Amino acid sequence: MGSGVPSDAELRKAFLRILTKGSKSNTYKFALARALLEHCRKQADYGSDPSIRDHVPYDYLAESFVKYYWHQESLFRIKQSFSTKSMPHAVQIIQERFGNDPAKLFKDVDRKAREAAEESMMKRVFGNENNGTSQVVPRFQNIRGLSKEEAGVFYTHSDKEKMIHLKDGISKFLSSHYDVLLKAVLVEWTRYLEKINTMPKLISKLENANARRGSLNKYRTMFRDSTHCFYCRTRLERHHINVDHFIPWSYMFDDDPWNLVLSCQNCNLRKSDSLVQPEFTECLIERNHGYYDRLREMRKSLDLLDTGKGWPTEIRHNYDGCKESGFVVKHL
Repeated sequence: MGSGVPSDAELRKAFLRILTKGSKSNTYKFALARALLEHCRKQADYGSDPSIRDHVPYDYLAESFVKYYWHQESLFRIKQSFSTKSMPHAVQIIQERFGNDPAKLFKDVDRKAREAAEESMMKRVFGNENNGTSQVVPRFQNIRGLSKEEAGVFYTHSDKEKMIHLKDGISKFLSSHYDVLLKAVLVEWTRYLEKINTMPKLISKLENANARRGSLNKYRTMFRDSTHCFYCRTRLERHHINVDHFIPWSYMFDDDPWNLVLSCQNCNLRKSDSLVQPEFTECLIERNHGYYDRLREMRKSLDLLDTGKGWPTEIRHNYDGCKESGFVVKHL
């Protein structure tokens, strides 16, 4: 990288090298990259002057980390580190502040809990209570193999001011190339997570922070010959029939028929976003065998599920993967 202002090609190379070559004990570098991109895009959209555009407060980063990690931990329980002994502080904070029964959308999160989480994120991730320096901000550009110029190409920072100061031209570069660079962040973040997690559709879960479940009403009609609750076998009452994701939606992230069963209201409420005891997996496989030749949508969903080992094996694999990801097993 030569003297003067680096070219877009040089900046792009340095940014991608940070994402792909740096050592990582967790996903903080990806989260910081995303936060910087979103800050610069937002300021460009607002037409902010340089006094705002080129300065990124730590409290903005703390708010962003709460949003990113709430979505991944509370909704999907995605592991963010290889360590089995201790979780990253960001994940610990989400668990401490939001517990096991979160809101369905971030905008519905309790305001006091969110503010408390942001305060904790400032202290433990961006202030680091132990030694008074941010864990992630200095390390973001500290990549083995980068020259001294490249290692500091994007910003300087001040823990005293609690501020990142973007260098000349960086805000424009990040906002101008926002779409391409954000896609790179999400792809590399997903690649990292795939080494730790076995769950399906990781990149979709990263991209869709405000994902909503689709309507399941049509499945009441599709499975109309199921007259008893899948779990407790009590007879289903007409106006109290629930359609349940056998393996939780927050793990599978779809509404495929093979994973849907009819249940009574009581079992649906008790199960919530959990698994049931493993013997029900064999009941589901038997149920799906019965529908395979009779329901075109069921056959299609099972054929898509099959990766060569047979769809019953894939159902068992998804159940085990969900359990391994930390989903609770409730005995109904």
